[in-house]
Amino acid sequence: AESGADRPKITIADLYRTFIDELEASPRSHLDRAYKLYWREYFSNRDLYRVNDSLIHDYFQWRAKYWKRSNSKGSSRSNKPNNPNTAMATLDKEKRYLKWIFKRAAQRQLIAVMPSFPRSLRHLPHVTALPLNMGRGRFDEADYALVRQALGRIRINLNRDETKSDLPFAYKHRLHRYNRTCLWFYLLTIANSGIRPQEMRKLRFKDFSELHDEDGMVYTLIDIRKEVSKVKDYRDVVTRDFDETAKRLAILKREHLRYWGRLPSAQDLIFPHPTNYDAMRNMATLVKFFHRRVLRPDGTSVHTQNHDGTEVYRTAYSYRSWFVVQRLASGLDVYTLSRLIGTSVDMIAQYYDVSLNIHYRKLITQHIRSLKERENVQ
Repeated sequence: AESGADRPKITIADLYRTFIDELEASPRSHLDRAYKLYWREYFSNRDLYRVNDSLIHDYFQWRAKYWKRSNSKGSSRSNKPNNPNTAMATLDKEKRYLKWIFKRAAQRQLIAVMPSFPRSLRHLPHVTALPLNMGRGRFDEADYALVRQALGRIRINLNRDETKSDLPFAYKHRLHRYNRTCLWFYLLTIANSGIRPQEMRKLRFKDFSELHDEDGMVYTLIDIRKEVSKVKDYRDVVTRDFDETAKRLAILKREHLRYWGRLPSAQDLIFPHPTNYDAMRNMATLVKFFHRRVLRPDGTSVHTQNHDGTEVYRTAYSYRSWFVVQRLASGLDVYTLSRLIGTSVDMIAQYYDVSLNIHYRKLITQHIRSLKERENVQ
């Protein structure tokens, strides 16, 4: 091993710059946020070549109390949460990324040894742990109605005459208009199909088609290719809104032409980065700002919901959850639903409080009920 005099100092900034580009857009944004808010402040300019277990464990003690301290350098008004406690799910995610970056450093021999990380963070002060099915924000009927109205206004404005003086400025501004179009299509497609947000972002125009049924009905079909699927399995998805998704896609293509000066080809990404046509776009910031602008009658935004004193944020995943909850409420069987959204029956049962025996009571007793009906007819 090199001595301290023979090797350059290695800092958290060095590790960040070395490995950040190895990640895809979504995990990269999470790691970037953790680095800029927490890691940069805590590890500062210290040499991490001989990073030890104690330093890592002390970091998580410090991180758990971060928002309790009034002098936190990163606690700007826009970042600081209303509840100073930290969700265990958030800490676990940050732990995964910090562990990943040190593991890559060890593999590249940028640090002497891979430090150990605490197995559980549940014991730390000011850490709250919600049940598994409450870890992500979900919509209730009232808040989703507000969101639906806001998304409806986007469509109305996109279809209005651009010369009208009362058309909001955002719909006359090239980038803002395109941003709203992408957001509108993104959220409503997830809400009507249950596709995962990270799968949605990888879709290309060729993945959308129309399915014409023998009874004259038209449906929107979405191919989730193997390389797009989170679980690396192909599936096709029929949206619940018949051909409305296809109609929205036509508007997206029109606005694509308006922004890029060209119609999209079948191979083009549905959501290209607004300054880099071949790069996938990270939609999380658009979703966050949209939710913050949708206000309840009391003036609070639909961006957050409260679970027993713990603030949970709503994201694009909240639209997938909405789809699942509504399909279960409408009586769709769990097996069909699991195939549609690309997950297991057990995962649906675990995260959506579904008792499979109760859910299938009609199917389980179908042969008995059919026999009774025949007997009654006879």
